[in-house]
Amino acid sequence: MPCERRAKRAGRMRRPSMTAFGWAILGTGAVSSHFVSGLRNSAFDARAVTVASRARANAERFAGSFGVPHVSESYEAACASPGVDAVYVATPPSAHEAHALAAISAGKPVLLEKPFAMDVASASRIADAARSAGVFCMEAMWTRFLPLTRYVKRMVDGGAIGEVRAFTGSFSTSVRPGSRTGIFEAGSGGGALMYRGVYPLSLACLVMGPVKEAHTVAVFGDTGVDEDTIVASRHRTGVSTIQAGLRTNAANDFRIMGATGVIDVEAPIYRPFRLRCTPVRPGGAPGLDEARKRPLGESRLAQGLIRRVRGPIDAVRKPRGRTITRRFAGNGYHYEADELMRSVRAGRTESGIFPLEESLIVMEALDKARASWS
Repeated sequence: MPCERRAKRAGRMRRPSMTAFGWAILGTGAVSSHFVSGLRNSAFDARAVTVASRARANAERFAGSFGVPHVSESYEAACASPGVDAVYVATPPSAHEAHALAAISAGKPVLLEKPFAMDVASASRIADAARSAGVFCMEAMWTRFLPLTRYVKRMVDGGAIGEVRAFTGSFSTSVRPGSRTGIFEAGSGGGALMYRGVYPLSLACLVMGPVKEAHTVAVFGDTGVDEDTIVASRHRTGVSTIQAGLRTNAANDFRIMGATGVIDVEAPIYRPFRLRCTPVRPGGAPGLDEARKRPLGESRLAQGLIRRVRGPIDAVRKPRGRTITRRFAGNGYHYEADELMRSVRAGRTESGIFPLEESLIVMEALDKARASWS
């Protein structure tokens, strides 16, 4: 299938003429800042109307920085606040279940930051509550909603690289312990796998289905969280290896390998916009003539010649495959918000792009990866 023309810039879409859509923001960390900033590029008239935090001073500071008109006394009060049409939960993973259930109890659609919950049991309780109440609920894995990620999914489903056999990806950036306490707190759901590894693991599940078996090795730090982790998994249709880290820097890209092609997606893995699709011609057993010639190619003279000419040849050789770009508007965070608002306006209670079942699949994969630590 490969590789078609570049899409028009995402920011050129026409804004729907609709009434304002108000958001309650639970949590005042960096990701909440990104989310509220991203709403400026929404296709809807979306705005944050109230904010809540563990410390009121943090909520007041956030409200002043982003022009949020109201500060709520509690997370529950924010969910029930007048003018709130949806709740964005960006508190630590250990608090996700309680805050999601508060939003669902108030009848408010909820966008829940990744990882969806602390484990699959907690995630299932959230999903069951949302389904029983008929309230929209979705994981805020924003990478899943970006134009390039959705294009990759269409490529894979359309057979662009044949049967998908393997996936490799990494998300590892060095952070000084103490500079971002939450990510190093075991009790609140910190660690490399939960905060970073969830990105490549979610993408691997997107193209190869649920994890059937997982093996993990990790280095744990003084606070008890995994600081560097590698996970090898067997999926429904292939295998994946992912690297996640808090104390190291990796390539932070990913590769999808099929029987007839390879898709290399450039960094950053969490906000991709360019890939290279390269066809692969499967080899076969050598014929008799080829088998007789092979020893000549392995000779000292032949190998020496290959090493001398390889560099100049590679320098002038045209790269194989096609480069494809799918740009995103703004900082990219509005795509997940737009999916919620579009779905709610249409009367849906789950996303067609990222339904709850897929969040449960990713949480189950995280559980299987962590099980091998014990």
